[in-house]
Parts: sequence; C-alpha cells; structure tokens
Amino acid sequence: MSQDQATLKALVWRQDKVVSTGCPESLAAMLQDTPGYDISITYVGPDQDIQLTDDLLNSADIFAYPGGPDVDDAWEYLKSHAQAIRDFVSNGGRYIGMCLGAYLAGAGTDFASGEAFNLLPGNAETQEETDQDGAQVTEPDKDTIVAVDYTWGSGSKAGHTEKNRNMYFQDGTTIDMPQQCSAKVLGRYSSNGDIAISVSPYGKGFVGVSGVHLEADQAWCECTHLLTCVSLGLKLTAEYR
Repeated sequence: MSQDQATLKALVWRQDKVVSTGCPESLAAMLQDTPGYDISITYVGPDQDIQLTDDLLNSADIFAYPGGPDVDDAWEYLKSHAQAIRDFVSNGGRYIGMCLGAYLAGAGTDFASGEAFNLLPGNAETQEETDQDGAQVTEPDKDTIVAVDYTWGSGSKAGHTEKNRNMYFQDGTTIDMPQQCSAKVLGRYSSNGDIAISVSPYGKGFVGVSGVHLEADQAWCECTHLLTCVSLGLKLTAEYR
C-alpha cells in the first residue's frame, strides 16, 4: 500500500435472493479499485457469517448496498437497521447505493412500506426512470444499456462532461432532487436530463447513489447479449474528496 493512500473499511450488504447474484462482489471490486484508497471489504447480511450491528457500523467508513430485484423485500430486512445507518452517515460515514441501493436512499413515500433511509436532500424521492417522460427504456425488467452524460466532480477531469456514455441499466432509479439543494449531480440520463448519479452531504457524512450500474464491466453486457457497454470507471468513493 502506498503511503499516501487512505485506509477505509467498507461493509457491503450481501443477501441471497434479495440482492442480485454477483452485484455485491462487483460493487466491492469497484470500491477496491478506487484510486488513492486501500479499502477492505466485509460482507454483511442476515445469511452471512457476519451480521450488521451498531458496533460494526461504528467501526466502518462505508456502507454499500448493491442492486437487487425488489425495494420492499429489501426494506423488510433493513428497516430494523435504518436509524443506525442514518446515524452512521450523519456522524461522518459514507453510504453508497447502486440501483436498488439508490432507491433505498430516498424518502420512500411511494413504496409499499411508505419509508426508506431518507438520506437525500429535501426528502428527495427515488423513482423508476422507466416511468419518466423521455426515458430511453420503458420496460422495467429489461437488461439493457442507456446513455448517461457524466460530469466529473474531482480529479484531473473535474468539471468535464462526457456525453452519451453507455452504462448498464436494469430498472434503475432517477433521483427527484429539489432544484436548489446541496447535492452534486454527477450524471444525467442523456435523453431527458433526469438525475442518474449524485453525491450529497448528510450531516457530517456523504451519500453517493447511482441508478445505473457503475460497477458493471463488459462481461455484464456480454453475458446478457448486449451491445458494447463502456464502463465509466467511476469510483464514487473518490468523489468524496
């Protein structure tokens, strides 16, 4: 490990049938590839060797939730941890939500449960992009690629927008942020400008969410017979600098 690397501990949720096969491992790999960081991974969940506890959260730097099929099924297992996770972020932790994890970061008033983590500015809701005007995809269960305009928020490319980047999408969310808020919008769906990726403060901590699968590589697209999928190579953790 380089002496100038920051050492962080990440808890990645993994749970059979509630999160999609391979998503926790891909998210963990993305975190571990983050430039400038040495990130250790611990998988947590009700069917894992290690269970999520308040003490474990307090020892961590990142809580990451990957993609999965159903918000309400996920919330059934998470609701008992909800306040602890809010406190974790408020006290300086980082929440990273990919696809389903992004849905869960919103207020959740449109979900069957009527609630979620509510970690986003202005009680922002997370909604299905497939239901929005001008969406590139209107079939919620379709594995596909969508175009995203991504604006780098840090590093040598800070402020530079890359147009029409092909990203892996499967019933991803858009984030309905207030126009005037503290969020840094990093990605928008190219066809309609809806928010796809954002980083925002929550107390002393930060929340990074993405409706597209930033952790996906070409293998994801090949195994689902899609066209070329160009990984953005974005490491949300690095945007917290």
